[in-house]
Amino acid sequence: MHVEDITDVGVFEGNTPAIWGYHQSLIVRTGDSVFAAIMEPRGDGFQQQWSLFERTAEGAWLRRYTSLREEQINQPPTLLADDGDGRLHVVAWPEGEMHHYQFDPGSGSFDPVVTTPERSPHEDLYPYSSSALNEAGDILSVVSPYRANRFALRSATTEAWTLGLVVAHEKRPESPSQWARQAYPFVELNGREAHVFTTQDINDQEKIDAAQGFTYSFRTLQYHYSPDVLNEPFTTTEIVNVEESKGWAHNDDMLLDSSGRIHLIYQFQLVEGDWGATQMMHAFGPGGGPLKHVPVGDPGQFNEGRLWESPEGGLFIVLPRFQDLHVAALTAGGELAEEPAPLNITSSGWGYSGRVFLVSPNGGGTPGRVLEGLFSQELEDGRVALRYFQASRGAETVIAETGTVPQQVALGSGYPNPFNGSVTIPYSVRGEGRVRLEVVNMAGQRVVTLADDMHAPGSYARQWDGADDRGERVASGAYLIRLTAGQVQFQDKLMYLK
Repeated sequence: MHVEDITDVGVFEGNTPAIWGYHQSLIVRTGDSVFAAIMEPRGDGFQQQWSLFERTAEGAWLRRYTSLREEQINQPPTLLADDGDGRLHVVAWPEGEMHHYQFDPGSGSFDPVVTTPERSPHEDLYPYSSSALNEAGDILSVVSPYRANRFALRSATTEAWTLGLVVAHEKRPESPSQWARQAYPFVELNGREAHVFTTQDINDQEKIDAAQGFTYSFRTLQYHYSPDVLNEPFTTTEIVNVEESKGWAHNDDMLLDSSGRIHLIYQFQLVEGDWGATQMMHAFGPGGGPLKHVPVGDPGQFNEGRLWESPEGGLFIVLPRFQDLHVAALTAGGELAEEPAPLNITSSGWGYSGRVFLVSPNGGGTPGRVLEGLFSQELEDGRVALRYFQASRGAETVIAETGTVPQQVALGSGYPNPFNGSVTIPYSVRGEGRVRLEVVNMAGQRVVTLADDMHAPGSYARQWDGADDRGERVASGAYLIRLTAGQVQFQDKLMYLK
C-alpha cells in the first residue's frame, strides 16, 4: 500500500466538498503520468476553482493549471485522457455554462484550448453532469437539468458538438421543482453505444412541510441505453423503485467491461433512514439488458461501491466502510468471490462516503496494473487533504482455473513489522491450485521459499525467522514477501532488524 498527498483545500460556508458523491472521472492515467482534476474552494458558495495536477514518472505531484477566478463552479470537472493523441480533456460547468478544456501535455505547455459549446437548455445552476470518451476520441457529456437529461457528443474528427436528448422528465407537481429529474449521471461510451446511469433527485414537498434539514428524495434509479447515440433513441430501464415505501436509493458506479458487459452498483433502503437495512446490489448484463441483480454483502455492511477491472479482465469492487477501504473480487455470477480485504487506508467520520475515485477506463486512458485512485481525508485544522493511493494486494485475478472457479489469492500484511524475531505472513486462497510464497531481497533475488505446493481453498499463515534457505541469518534491512499463483504476483515489504 502506498499513499501520497496531492494537495489540501479549505472548507467554506455553502461549498460542496472538493470531491463528494459525484460521478465524474476525476483521475486518469496516460503513459507514465497520472492526472487529477480537483475543485479548490476559495470562498463561500460558488467561489470555487479547479486545478489540474500531474503525478510525474518520478512520483512528484505538480500543479499544471488553475482555472480563472471568475469561472466559479459548484461541482468538480470531468477529466478524460485520450491515449490515441496524448491529449487531456476537461468538461466543467462554471455557473451553469459548459466549458471544454483541451490540454496537450506532450507539447510541454499546459495552456488549454478552451471552447464553450452551445449549452443544453436548463433552468438551474446545478448542472450535475458527467462525460466519457471512446477509443476514437469522441466525447459524450450528459447533463441533468430539471426538464430533461440531455447529451452533447463531440466528434474527434470534426471537433463539432451535436446535442440530443437522453430522457424527458415527468412532471412532479408536489415537488417545488415541478419535475422528477434524474441526476448524478454515470456515463460510458463504446463507439457510438451510450450508457447512462442516474438517480432521481426531487425536491420533496413532504420533507419541506415537516421542516426537515435535507429536503431532497432519491427513490428511483434508471439505466438509459442507446446502441447509436446519434441515430437511435435511448431506452430506459428502471433499476429500482422504492417510491411506495418512501425509501432511498443511490447509484454508486457503472463500468463497461472489456467484454462489452455493463455493470451497475447501487444501494437501496425500503424505508429512508434505515441504514442498517441498506442493501448493496450488482446489476450486470449485455448493453441495454436484460440485467441480473445480485446482492453484494450483507445489509448495512458497506456504504459505497466502486468497480475496477484489472488489465487481465478480473472484476473487483472497492468498498468503503466508513473508516477503511476494502477490496474483493467478483465472480462470474456477480457475487463477492471472497471476504473483502481491508486496504489499511484509514479516514475519519464519513471520509469515504462517495469520496473514492479510481483510475479506470471510464475516463479514457489506460488503467494501471495496480489499483490506484483518489480519496479525501479530513484534517484536524478543518481543511481537507486530497490523496492518491496505490494498492497491489487483492487487486488481481489469477489466470489459472480449476473447473469453472478461478483460483484467487490475497496477501495480508506481515506482522509485526518491523520484526527482529519472527514475522507471521497471512494469505488466503480461493480455488485449488499451486501457490508459492517466498522472501526476496530488494534486488529481486530469492532469499527463502516458505511455501511451494498445491493449496486447497482457505486461509493460511507462514512464519519467517530471518534465515535464508541455508539457515543463515540475513542482514538487517528491507525485504519483499512475494506470493505467486499462476501468472500473478503480490508483494509486500518487510523490515528485518537484528
